[in-house]
Amino acid sequence: ADGVREPQNRRVEITYGPGSAQGHRVTHVMEHARPVSGKPVHSVFQTTAQDLPGLTDEVLGIVDDAWAIRGPAVPGDPGKFIVPMGRTVGTTGETSVTIIVKPFTSEIITAFPS
Repeated sequence: ADGVREPQNRRVEITYGPGSAQGHRVTHVMEHARPVSGKPVHSVFQTTAQDLPGLTDEVLGIVDDAWAIRGPAVPGDPGKFIVPMGRTVGTTGETSVTIIVKPFTSEIITAFPS
């Protein structure tokens, strides 16, 4: 994979590149696809997929959808977007997706239900 993924509506492009303790931003975002034992604060995307390719497509699709409808960044933090999704996206009832990018870019640092 080249690290670039376009949502189905093709209105925006998010870049998932190298970085994070996991080595790649996709891997980091995918940590929010399953519970992590021992991590007290860790939100998990609500998904229906049973296999890893399906799970990856579903989680990255949620993030892509959120990026496509995002509003302005959080005041004082140009790299943080909290996007209300109008539906449940997290396993404990979260209805927004928080996306953190390098400020003023579309380079993902992380994304998670909030």
